[in-house]
Amino acid sequence: GLERHALDQFGARSANPFFVKEADGDADFKKSDYHLKAGSPARGSGKALPADVAKAIDPSGTTVKPNAAVDRGALVNPMMKAQ
Repeated sequence: GLERHALDQFGARSANPFFVKEADGDADFKKSDYHLKAGSPARGSGKALPADVAKAIDPSGTTVKPNAAVDRGALVNPMMKAQ
């Protein structure tokens, strides 16, 4: 009954193993940077996407390549630099 494909870890927000920066508090979400850290266990851990899906996400094919493992995680925090 447990999720077999998730990456779940507990700990301090400052020690988040996945993202560059997770804000200290829930109200500070604009300070979070959800880009993956170098060495993040989420890098390249997703399943390869079919060409049509990869193209729908990234028409240029520079970030999301068809038939290649993708990074898992948040794509963007649109509020990151909003004031």
